[in-house]
Amino acid sequence: MTWFKTNWMGRWVIAGGLLGVGFVWPMLWMLGVVGIAYVIHLTLREQSYKRLLVGSVVAWTIKSALALVWFWSVYPIEWLAIGLGGLQLLLISVWWLTAALWLGLGGIVFGGGVKLAQQYLSTAGLFLTIPFIWILAELSGSIVFSIITIGAGGTITTAFSFGYVGYLATQHELLIQVARISGVYSLGFLIVLLAAAAVWVWQYKTGYKPFVYMLVTVFILTSFVSTRNNIEPIAGASYTVAIIDTAFPLLELRSADGRKAAREKLEEAMQTALALQTDYILLPEDARYFSQHQDAALVGAQFAFRSNNQNVVIVDSGRAGADEKVVLQSFVYNGVNQLIDQSQKRYLVPQGEFMPALYAGALRLAGQGAVVEQVTQSLAYEVGSDLNQADYATGSPGVLFCFESVKPWGVRQIMQERGDVPFVAHPVSHAWFHQPQTLWHQLDSMLRVQAIWNQQYIVSAGNHVRGYAVTPAGTIVYPQSVASGDNWHVGVLTVPKVDR
Repeated sequence: MTWFKTNWMGRWVIAGGLLGVGFVWPMLWMLGVVGIAYVIHLTLREQSYKRLLVGSVVAWTIKSALALVWFWSVYPIEWLAIGLGGLQLLLISVWWLTAALWLGLGGIVFGGGVKLAQQYLSTAGLFLTIPFIWILAELSGSIVFSIITIGAGGTITTAFSFGYVGYLATQHELLIQVARISGVYSLGFLIVLLAAAAVWVWQYKTGYKPFVYMLVTVFILTSFVSTRNNIEPIAGASYTVAIIDTAFPLLELRSADGRKAAREKLEEAMQTALALQTDYILLPEDARYFSQHQDAALVGAQFAFRSNNQNVVIVDSGRAGADEKVVLQSFVYNGVNQLIDQSQKRYLVPQGEFMPALYAGALRLAGQGAVVEQVTQSLAYEVGSDLNQADYATGSPGVLFCFESVKPWGVRQIMQERGDVPFVAHPVSHAWFHQPQTLWHQLDSMLRVQAIWNQQYIVSAGNHVRGYAVTPAGTIVYPQSVASGDNWHVGVLTVPKVDR
């Protein structure tokens, strides 16, 4: 106990560890709620503004570092010709720790905001305001992150939502349904409110402590209650979807011969999927089955001829040039309407799809300009100008590109543009990573929240990651396996039509 009283920094470090541990080990998500309560407690009790702001940044940075620990799953970066030792480890370390720090700076907003509210509000008003300040702090951290990592493909946005505490609530099968109100924001508000209420009772209403114990018990018990539903096909009111998953090595895709070999394998997978005569076929992100370098209508007509005008909708995507930019563009072949729908990726992830200007400058100053040139040859994507999906054909699904699931309003934006969609297709590629379990879990949580918020089915197909569907209840459903080949797999599932 003496250590806790004298080591103020240690207390903030522990708080940060509690906040972030649930992002690494999901079964410990309740410790995140404890961490929220502990941060609130430390903030209210701290008298030194300097220690408060430093401690807040430390706690929030540790939370973010744990949420971003999957950064390490990119090692070794086999295509980066700087060796697999010290320099790569150093680059990943800097990338990871600085990204966590930029997000952690949101802690200043929380610490300063709560102290300001403590000065001017009543006790009841203070504790009711704390959840709003927490959400504002998370948004602020995302904005700071986007500003400092700005680059040719970057925008100032709050889209990067890793570490939002609302995602911790996805482990509770009843609480997650609160996402229907406003997605991860309503989930975050709820668990911060619950944590604040526990602190209020602990500090001001000690006679009610038994109710806190009871609430914790109810939380634990109800976390095992499942509200999920399986996809149940309805005759005449559902779609059949073939999902093509691939596992093409990144090094193979980076050479002309390797890309040609991958295309031959993909053609075999496509022919297998076409033979199933499903309503839809989904390909991973950047599969490049259809050429993005020729006239889209001509490419579509050629495919229609080769496939005997089969009434199928195929969702493909690939690297394309537009307005002197390199963009990631969808190619939705709609065989029913004989149309091609195209749009470009709206949100790009720094380091994964473009090189932040700050990092590029720092590497050049350190004498690593060759590394910058090598990276930017591959990571040169920019946000295009054709972003709206409002003109998609009625039968075409919405398209949520890889990592756009990180943007909490990604599906909501599609729904606002389209009004109604058969489902949302989510093509992804995780070729950069080596079995990133913590990343997969967090991305699953993000998709579940968006599916519940928008009451829409989301269907994913992936390279180096397994495709699946997420129901409006937050259920993850995997397709029935149909066939496999060299680095590809085809599965089929049924998606009911959503009655709106």
